[in-house]
Order: sequence, then C-alpha cells, then structure tokens
Amino acid sequence: ADKSVQVRRETLDSLIYLGYNCAKPLFNEVKVRQALSYAVNKAEIIKLALGGLGEAADTLLPPTLPGYNADLKQFGQGYDPAKAKSLLVEAGFAPSADGSWQRNGQKLGGRLLTSTRAPNDVIATVLQSQLKAIGVTVEIQQLDSAAVMKATTEGQFDLLLWRYDWNDPDVLNMYLSTSRIKQTNRVAYSNQEADALLERGAREMDAKKRLQIYYDAQKILLTESPWQPLY
Repeated sequence: ADKSVQVRRETLDSLIYLGYNCAKPLFNEVKVRQALSYAVNKAEIIKLALGGLGEAADTLLPPTLPGYNADLKQFGQGYDPAKAKSLLVEAGFAPSADGSWQRNGQKLGGRLLTSTRAPNDVIATVLQSQLKAIGVTVEIQQLDSAAVMKATTEGQFDLLLWRYDWNDPDVLNMYLSTSRIKQTNRVAYSNQEADALLERGAREMDAKKRLQIYYDAQKILLTESPWQPLY
C-alpha cells in the first residue's frame, strides 16, 4: 500500500525440470520418457506448489536467455494423459489389474529424488500424484543438495527434480552433453548429434548462427525428453 515502494516481478535465468535417468532400463527409452512427460500438468504445479508465482516452461531455456524460442514448444510434451498411456502401449507395456503398467514382469515406476530446498517437497508430491493418475507409482526421496549431487553422479535415482541457474545457453552443453556425464550431466543423457551442436554453440561467435544452433539442439533434446521442463 506504500506508494513510495514499487513491486516488480522478474523472470530468473533459471529453469526447474523433471529429469530421467537415461542410463537406467526403462528410463533409457525415449517413448517411456515422453509418456511420463505427457503426464505432467505444469499449470497445476504452479498453482498448487508455487501459489501462481511461476511461468510454465515449454523449452529448455528460460525467456531471459539467448536461444529461447517459443516455437520450440511443438517439439516437447504438453499435458496429455491419453497420449501418455498410448505411448506406454506402443512401448510394449500393458495395464495390470492394479492399474500399473508392466512389461515382461517389470513394473514401471521408481524413485523421484530431489533436495530439501523448498518448494521441492510440494512439487514432488504434485508430480507423484500426476504420475499416479496414469498408473505410474514413484517414491519421493529428499536429501540435502550435496547428497543429491553425489547420488546423481553415481546414478542412484530414477527421476530427478532439479534446477539450473545460468546466464548463457551453453548451460545445455554443461548439463546435457555426453562429456559431462557423471559430472553436471546428472541424467546421463547422450546424443552425438546434440553433442556436436552444443559444442559448436559454445564456440560460435556469430550471434545469429549461434541462435540457430541452439534452436536445432533443442529440437533434438525436447523430442528425446531427457528432461521435462517445468517452470
């Protein structure tokens, strides 16, 4: 109410995402990752876990960074539970009597790892509920940030609720290139075509060419869904 105070909202150079352990059976399959991503309702997460203070992310870069392009949304996975289930069928899974998905006696589910930093507990609970709604049960494990970093570099998780804060699109090279596996690439994702693009993007001095490189790289990354960007 104090007119001498101006309140402004700013978009951070950060992205919160749901990651999949691409080195683990089941989660190393593109259709499985895509299916789980289609089960995620980002608007519900922002409403229930953030009190409305967040912007749904449809790309791997926030709008504040060079390389962001809203047109990339078409390559990602929006909220579509029916599509999620149809992809699981395509991947060879069948619904069992208890509503879970199984293939060759193996049930789809796992452990969702995140830190104790707020509001991760609430976000994780909402994600757990959304995945349960399509028949996928996940157990939430919360550790302090140092323990999460250790567990992820050792591959001791199935799903990961995590974030980055960075001021350049080279963050994709840091977090998703093959050379950074067991380091900052916590989800163990690897794609040689994406690697080549991200390496070029780190060296390209022409701003226009650089933006195109990151556009092309994100087309691959969003389609293969090692992360589902949340907000």
